[in-house]
Amino acid sequence: MGCESTFTLNLSLPSHEKPNIGVDLLIDGTAISCPVLDGRPSATCAGNVNSTMVEEQACVDSQQANSVTHSCTGTGKFHVSIRVPGTPTSVSYTATLNGAVVGQDTLSPAFQTLNPNGPGCDPDCKQATVDITLTTP
Repeated sequence: MGCESTFTLNLSLPSHEKPNIGVDLLIDGTAISCPVLDGRPSATCAGNVNSTMVEEQACVDSQQANSVTHSCTGTGKFHVSIRVPGTPTSVSYTATLNGAVVGQDTLSPAFQTLNPNGPGCDPDCKQATVDITLTTP
């Protein structure tokens, strides 16, 4: 099994409504702009950075006889997930909603090493995730 080293930035609004936000990033000194999704499920920004609208899921397992069914339904709560390939040491973001700044910060991601094939088996990858709740204008 393979894996990729990535940094993920999850941005949500306090209301958890669909966050139609635009995000400008500065990743280790390189400026990247991610467009407002405007109802699209995802967009590719520059530098192989991806922006995706994600609906949070509520999942349940039910058992009948000898089988287990796992089912999930949307909660109506959303966030924008921005996936940055590699292991950046510094990520600054400015998020805007209808032209107003609703969040900005500079982050230093703390990466965890993963071994999907078990300890001592290649490949190794590093992943970090930061969840941010933005302000409302």
